[in-house]
Amino acid sequence: MSNLATAEQLIYREAYAHSMQSIRALGGLALEAGGIEKLPQDSGVFRRVWNDFYTAVEENLATDPEYGEKLVWNKFMPRRYESGHVRTEDGGPVVDMVKNGWLSSLKAAETDDEMAIQAERDEGDVLLAEEVDTLEVGEMLCALSLDPKDAIKRNRRYWEDEMYYREGMAVLQVYYRSKEDEVLTGVFAIKRSNRDAIRQIFAENDVDIPANISDSYWIRHAIRQKMTVDEVKQFGNAFRKRHREIIKDAEKEFSVTEFMGLQAQTVQQFFTYLEPLSIATHSGKNNETLQSLAHELSKVSSLDSDVRRHLIKIANSSHFNDNDARQMEDMIRYALVEELRKKLPAYMDERARTPLNQMTAMVVETNYARIVHGAVLQQQQLDMARHIARNVAAGSEAGRTYGGCSGAGSTRGKLGADSIEEEIPGLQDVYGGKLNKGEETSSEEDEFGPLEFKCTKGHKNTRPRGKLIPHCKTCGENVSCAPDQEKEVQVEEKQAEIVTLFARKSNNERIATAA
Repeated sequence: MSNLATAEQLIYREAYAHSMQSIRALGGLALEAGGIEKLPQDSGVFRRVWNDFYTAVEENLATDPEYGEKLVWNKFMPRRYESGHVRTEDGGPVVDMVKNGWLSSLKAAETDDEMAIQAERDEGDVLLAEEVDTLEVGEMLCALSLDPKDAIKRNRRYWEDEMYYREGMAVLQVYYRSKEDEVLTGVFAIKRSNRDAIRQIFAENDVDIPANISDSYWIRHAIRQKMTVDEVKQFGNAFRKRHREIIKDAEKEFSVTEFMGLQAQTVQQFFTYLEPLSIATHSGKNNETLQSLAHELSKVSSLDSDVRRHLIKIANSSHFNDNDARQMEDMIRYALVEELRKKLPAYMDERARTPLNQMTAMVVETNYARIVHGAVLQQQQLDMARHIARNVAAGSEAGRTYGGCSGAGSTRGKLGADSIEEEIPGLQDVYGGKLNKGEETSSEEDEFGPLEFKCTKGHKNTRPRGKLIPHCKTCGENVSCAPDQEKEVQVEEKQAEIVTLFARKSNNERIATAA
């Protein structure tokens, strides 16, 4: 949930933070330019936001509860190399970003003992990033981020529900210095990962991984060889094929990378929402597009009450903060994953009779400025908002949750330097209906709702029966429970429901579905 050096930050996601820094920067640039469509196509900030969004969707699909076991990544991306470092889309050294992730996990470990394990993993990522920077032209470096098997077995709820790891899904990372100014970065999902099999493959490549080594330390043992670019592009799939041979796995695998490329238009359509989202995040001012979407989402009864309360707040507020942005970005992406998974059976049936493409696919590059802009504006925004809400409802009612590598699509806050103290609910809480089942909050309610609830930063609050509280007792945030505010929200929500009901009866043909 890798960027150049870490499976936990696949394609440059900031560890644990779900940081809004890139989205906020994109909003500022869009305001200056008069719209995202007017930004230069090679804008580093834009490309980073696109890669974050695209990759998180890809990871989420690969952990689909029904199809995920058969889906694998197989892609390479070229990265600029300059002044001794591989660079992020916005020009900074990748190793510096990875170090920031490590510092974040060390900080989180001060109050969360489990995060000490994550800090070990992140330190290994830093060491790997430093070694990648030393590659000569024609050299390949390969390392494997093993899923934290022991930690998951000991505390499955934490590592799967909160940190989004999946037992049995390791990530093979391949790096190749193709030119003086370029490094190819590849990621390959290794499903049903087996320690003995992986250790054997590394030994076949003259690298010994000690017995009984901690899962966190596997990434510190790398294969480094001279290769041609064609050999490198075959290496990841060959590694995966050998792993399957050793464990005698005959399960047919399908490329989620290829599938995503075929569905690029749909991905780009949903990505269009990142323009109003980024502008709102930058300015701190909400807009009609997000308010309308939040209002439709707040009607999804299968979402837990804390999330619905947050969505009602977004729908009725003129202000917009980072937590609002995380909530909305996750909702948009979750709805997109639900949209894409409808098309997986047809794709898998079509590919069932053909071998997995051994030539690794390049990630789809967006041409947003010329293709995507206006895709949603050509439809009624309300119809699109309702379509997104229907997708979220379908997934949450089915109890579907999606993981990836740690932090991919995560809204749980082991947060970064820009907001180190914040915590907000994670995807499992939002979409799994966990809170509605009484696992984490009190089931006691009165006429105003639950007696125990969370603010948007995840702080628990308890109120007396029959009484409302205006502010979070931990952070002071307005929890929209003061009597006047509560009445205003209820009235506006009721009015919106009446308008929606009337619209459905009188103009049902306008209820469109997204492409």
